Amino acid sequence: MVKGTAKPYGHFEYLPFIMQMVSTLEGSPYAPIRQQVEAFTQRDGIYEFSFFYGFPLADIAFNTPAVNCWATSPELASSTAKEFATWLWENRQQFVAAPITAKSILAIRL
Repeated sequence: MVKGTAKPYGHFEYLPFIMQMVSTLEGSPYAPIRQQVEAFTQRDGIYEFSFFYGFPLADIAFNTPAVNCWATSPELASSTAKEFATWLWENRQQFVAAPITAKSILAIRL
């Protein structure tokens, strides 16, 4: 980009839900999301690909998840970001952590 040989085109795709705050390490509910992000970063024509999980504790209007893609063309940036967003939306139930009831917490013996 500094030499003028690459001109990146960006696209942000926002998702219409709030995600919980959990780890993306192996064994966590969000590990498959991180793995998908890593796979998308390796695609031809992609300069930058990242996923922002959002921050539900923020008191702002735009605290939802967002896909960030920069590519060799506006079409590639848009289609790649939308593809990831669609995958996440279609699999969203797998990333919902089950709530713990007060009764089950009280039943835990230390």
